[in-house]
Formats: sequence, C-alpha cells, structure tokens
Amino acid sequence: MHIDSWFSTLAPTSLPEATLVAQLGDTTWKLERLSKLENGRSLASLEETLEKTPEFERFVLARRALQAVSAFVEIADACPAPQDEVQTDALLAAVEGTMKIVHEVPELPEAVSQPLAFSLGYARETSKEGRMHPDAYRALGNAAKVLKGALSAKLAEDEGALASVRERLAAEVLLLDDADLRKLERHRKLLETAMQRQLGLLDQLRAQVAAVKAQNPAEAKELRVRLRLVK
Repeated sequence: MHIDSWFSTLAPTSLPEATLVAQLGDTTWKLERLSKLENGRSLASLEETLEKTPEFERFVLARRALQAVSAFVEIADACPAPQDEVQTDALLAAVEGTMKIVHEVPELPEAVSQPLAFSLGYARETSKEGRMHPDAYRALGNAAKVLKGALSAKLAEDEGALASVRERLAAEVLLLDDADLRKLERHRKLLETAMQRQLGLLDQLRAQVAAVKAQNPAEAKELRVRLRLVK
C-alpha cells in the first residue's frame, strides 16, 4: 500500500508524527494521480494536433486501403469462385470499390494497382452467365496479394514519417496554451507547497522532541501530549 511505504520509511513514533506521515502519503498519492492526468492531457493534445497533419491523412488512407485489400485476400483464399450472377456481381463490385479506395492513397505508384485493375477487367470479360471463371478468380486473388504487400510497405513508410512528426510535435504541444493543463499545473503547485509544509512540520516536530529528550527526559512525555494538536 502507498501509505504503508511512507510509514515504513519515516517510522513515526508518536501520533502527531503519524498524522503528518499519513498526510504526506495522501499528498504524494494526489501528485501521482495529477501526473497521470497531465500526461493523459498532453498525449490527447498531441494526438489532436497530429491528426491535423498531412502525414496523418496519408497514413489513414494507406491503412484503409490495406484493410480493404486484406479483406478481399481473405475472401479469395477462403471461398471458391462465385457460381451465380448475384455473387459474381457482388464480388466484382467489391473489388471495384476496393480499387477506388486504393486510388485515394497519395503517392502510391499506379503500377502497384494496375495488376488488380487488369485482373478485374479480365474477370468481367470472362464471366459468362453470371459465373466467374476460376482462372480469373485466382488472378484477382494473386493480384490482390501483390497489392497487399505493396500497401504494407507503403503503410510502414507512412508510419515512420508519422513517428517523426509526432516526435517533433511533442515538444511543441508542451508549449501549448492549454486551459486544462494550466489548471492542473496550479493544483500541482498547491500540492507541492502542502508537501513542503508537511515535511517542514515533521522535521520541526522531531527536532523539538529530540531537544526535550536531551534536556529533560521527564518533560518529553508532556511535550508529546502538547504536540498532538499539531496539524
């Protein structure tokens, strides 16, 4: 327990000392909670600022495209070629929608998405009576896997760029004029002042008790009783 560690460290020998030690434990616990709140608020401010950068937008678009392509790869691996018109049309529409998402990714070379585009055209041409040819279906799946690899590399690249931006913004966010952070800082100063006062009282109390013991051991008991009023 938090309070127990303070009692073990400072080892109070009287009720006034124990009261002050308990107050110190409570104050440091509040300071720890305050630090967590400050860190949380700073991180939130950092993420809010980061989300407004073009690097973050590129990262989000690349991640979205990778998720869409990966979903189709899973379907192609798990399911056989569609054998009726409804399933075939739905699958081709899904691939077409995936292509649109891929084309939204900035700085992605066109050659990366061309194999899937060609496979899509081939699948449309070879589909007869609503049935997709197995070879066309396999070509779609293979092209999607190649595109998935390229998008994974692109996402890693964008994530690296985003990490650099986050590192740069971290220092700037600390300087933001944030009302919540200002409130937390005021609370921190109040708690730190209270802690200094409590430590000072504890030192003063122990010094007085030690002095009385050295001068007149008989009066030490009477002083300890008087010091019970120390807050």
